[in-house]
Amino acid sequence: MQLHETTEHIDPAALVSLTPRFAFADVLIQTVLDGLTSEHSKRAYARHLRAFIDWHQASGHTEINKAVVQRYAAQLRDAGMSPQASIKGSQPFASSR
Repeated sequence: MQLHETTEHIDPAALVSLTPRFAFADVLIQTVLDGLTSEHSKRAYARHLRAFIDWHQASGHTEINKAVVQRYAAQLRDAGMSPQASIKGSQPFASSR
């Protein structure tokens, strides 16, 4: 059974309260990866999503929204990195405003 089949009908809010943070992040990442066919894309998305989630948790944010993703992009730019590469992998989470 694939991961997305087990979480398809579960309210994400309920999943957050029942799942340790790192496991919930893995569920989110796997959900995104399940929609990709290229192994190269899967590796890149997984790497960038993990970097965003690690930053999010270390920063103490409690929500993921457009403002938080934009703050992450600004920090990448300030560090001389390309935010487009990382934000591309993070945008599925940024759709809730």
